[in-house]
Amino acid sequence: MRKAYEEFRHIHGRSPKLSELAEQMEISVEELLRLMEASDAMSIPESLDDPE
Repeated sequence: MRKAYEEFRHIHGRSPKLSELAEQMEISVEELLRLMEASDAMSIPESLDDPE
């Protein structure tokens, strides 16, 4: 997702809308939303990542 996002920003000079990012990745908006949810589920909150 990050690569497609960065490519879109480089080409268009702005952040993509969900539909534009899905089109860039050649997937549906629903599939993109599922990927985003899965990505969020795999992220570790900063407070848990900080050893202090």
